[in-house]
Amino acid sequence: MNQTWKPIQRQVVADHKIFRIRHDLYRRQTDGLTHEFVVLECPDWVNVVAVTKENQLILVRQFRHGLDAVTWEIPGGVLEPGEAPHHGALRELQEETGYCPEQFELLASIHPNPAFQMNKCHVFLATGCIPQGNQNLDPTEEVELGLFSLSEVAQMILSGQITHSLVLSALLIFLLRKARIDWPKEFSRGSKTS
Repeated sequence: MNQTWKPIQRQVVADHKIFRIRHDLYRRQTDGLTHEFVVLECPDWVNVVAVTKENQLILVRQFRHGLDAVTWEIPGGVLEPGEAPHHGALRELQEETGYCPEQFELLASIHPNPAFQMNKCHVFLATGCIPQGNQNLDPTEEVELGLFSLSEVAQMILSGQITHSLVLSALLIFLLRKARIDWPKEFSRGSKTS
């Protein structure tokens, strides 16, 4: 599919510190239709699937104002202006957990909601994590740590204890990578051709 919508005008209408609201006027090239779309300008985010030397996943439990509830998640947060995703992910892991990894790698960069957001969430895998200090939290943060086996985390997902969509996406990417699934082979095994 060709991109038929072209931007005519972009205007920031509100700045709310963690995001800006923009109104974009687009014209469809095929018939000239114009339409205004709302876009959230958000900084990029990072999420870290952190695994200890004992093969346990590090989860963080914290109050989330959007839900007015406490949730289980993986370490993560917003990148600082100009900060590289790799550095931001290491910073968030250390600040929220006090753990440092032996190995650290980017698993994927995903779009949280491309319908109206333009940012990415960079998913990292940190392995061989060991505690090397205390948490270094912001004044408004209260973060509880938890160490869980992979099967315990799977049960937390299935029971609805982990509901954050970006956390679920990161854990899915991690599990697929861990399982070393070869999707084309897997899909072709049971398929019949006519």
